[in-house]
Amino acid sequence: MEEKGQYLIGMDGGGTKTSVVVKWADGREEEFLSGPFNINGQEKEETARTLEEIAASLKKRGCAISLCQGIGVGCAGISNPESESFLHKKLSELGFSCRLDFFGDQESALASAFPDGCGMILIAGTGSVCYGKSESGKTVRAGGWGHLIDDGGSGYAIARDLFRAVARAEDGRGETTVMKDLLWDALEIDGIRGMIRYLYAPGRSKKEIASFAKLVAKAAALGDREALKIEARAADQLCELASCVIFRMEGERRLAFSGSVLQNNGRIRAQLADKIRRLHPEVKVCKTEKSAAQGALALLERKDEGKR
Repeated sequence: MEEKGQYLIGMDGGGTKTSVVVKWADGREEEFLSGPFNINGQEKEETARTLEEIAASLKKRGCAISLCQGIGVGCAGISNPESESFLHKKLSELGFSCRLDFFGDQESALASAFPDGCGMILIAGTGSVCYGKSESGKTVRAGGWGHLIDDGGSGYAIARDLFRAVARAEDGRGETTVMKDLLWDALEIDGIRGMIRYLYAPGRSKKEIASFAKLVAKAAALGDREALKIEARAADQLCELASCVIFRMEGERRLAFSGSVLQNNGRIRAQLADKIRRLHPEVKVCKTEKSAAQGALALLERKDEGKR
């Protein structure tokens, strides 16, 4: 395959997939998806495999590794020096000798929403966080402290509430819910013990748990009271995150939504937008038009321009 020339890469690493955008010197762009990207703890091996997949995908597209001029990586946990060192080492092993710049996932998401890099972004995916940056350079963050103590309104939290509701219904402590039947079908089980075996199986990841959030949306669409309560709770928790950032920002009045929960669950998105408009009528809620990978690429290019 003919080589396509020099290029830059923007990457957005998530718990279930990694989005990659390639931009050539003539301005052409191509975006593709790869595997999960989680640089925390034992999952580094999984990230290493994803980087190998990305390198292979680039070669298939006629992108010589030696012609890459820079990589901007947006992902959670990058503030850990050990994580940055790991990524430098792995990318070097794969043949990338170009400059590497790393950004928090909230930074790349914000850059994907607003070209000038200023505003506020509320992310609800596997986890949840709200982040803002003012024109003066002040940054504000709320949430994003992990699924053990935080991440309200996230896919993981919604799925956790689903499992809790099913368990309570089985005990008679909670209302009967159609989520039980949906969950039994999804797991191919016929009782609570099968659910518990699944949940507490060694190595069960938070991204696997979070994937069941979609069952709440299905149940809510059928009018299930427990599912509707879970969605309302998620909207409340995400509104709380956004409000914390809005109150602390220096006059910034733009807020964008991002992440799988807010992209895929229209009821949560609508409830949240309505709550924010009522509490903060001065804030304009908008969609994120570009991917977070394009945001990482924009940050890379902006940083490069600043060095000239």
